[in-house]
Amino acid sequence: MRLHGRWRIRKFSDSLLIVQVFESWNELAFLQFSKELEEEINTMNVQKWAYIGDARDWGLAVPDSQTPLEELYLGVKGLVCNVSVISTSLQQTVMEKMKSPENSTVAPHYFASSITETLDILERHDIYVDRDAVDEWFEQGRTA
Repeated sequence: MRLHGRWRIRKFSDSLLIVQVFESWNELAFLQFSKELEEEINTMNVQKWAYIGDARDWGLAVPDSQTPLEELYLGVKGLVCNVSVISTSLQQTVMEKMKSPENSTVAPHYFASSITETLDILERHDIYVDRDAVDEWFEQGRTA
């Protein structure tokens, strides 16, 4: 089986991990992405950090890969905020199905429609970063 799907992962700071996903994904892509993301998460500040996942250019995934993402790697210590940037209500619906149960210990999961809105959410959780630099990184990925 060939991998279908692309992504970029960057530890922006000790308090912010950012991800951008593109195209439609198969199970192999999901598994490889999960492995790479977990490696990055293990380097995060265990006291307090946030995660941004930009899915505006994601073409969704096959049902086999739609396991609860947060159970795989986002229930780790210190995560205070998880924001998904989306462009369609279908993306939100699929991601909602991939979320952990309501009673889990996973950090709050928010949906936003822009990077600006996302960074506002992070600041409400006392996570501050260079807004222009984060926005520029995401825009570079969208034009690549």
